[in-house]
Amino acid sequence: FLTATSSSENTSIVQRAKWVLTNLLCEHLPLPPPGIVDSVPPPDPGLGLTNRESLSIRTANPPCSGCHVGMNPIGFGLEVFDAVGALRSTDHDKPIDASGQLPDGQAFADTEGLMQLLKQDPRFPACMTKKILTYALGRGLEAACDSEVLKKLGEEWKADGYNLKNHIVRLAQSSLFQSARAYVDPAKAPAPEVMP
Repeated sequence: FLTATSSSENTSIVQRAKWVLTNLLCEHLPLPPPGIVDSVPPPDPGLGLTNRESLSIRTANPPCSGCHVGMNPIGFGLEVFDAVGALRSTDHDKPIDASGQLPDGQAFADTEGLMQLLKQDPRFPACMTKKILTYALGRGLEAACDSEVLKKLGEEWKADGYNLKNHIVRLAQSSLFQSARAYVDPAKAPAPEVMP
């Protein structure tokens, strides 16, 4: 995901944060207001700013700051990885600052600290369980029917220390998976038999 959320030349703090929020925490992010992306030009490249410094300048004022206050810190925590996901220690010859503070006030000093905060987020176990089950079932989950089972499975995974192997076994033994039916494409389904 680190490469997929980068351009050919550089990382994207925003795209990485968006990926984490939508794929690990199941957070729905609104689209930026129309025209806002083009109305805030990047700072002069000749200034030699790091990605963090440049983005902080571009998103400091409303209407950008409202959304970016929750996104930027997550992306900052991943800046130690370059555009292809390799570790790096500098950006524009300056040391990488991978620290940040989440909107709820929790601070982290580095990427490992960010990962620990994400693991502790109550949305994480349920979100990851939902993503795995969606793939396994071949369908989306329905909030009204599946939410309690999803919550229970997520809590059991967290209590198990996020052991993925045990979690996959639990998911395969769950009522959601055990009662799943194979999808049959109506166009390819055999015609019903006609009684004589």
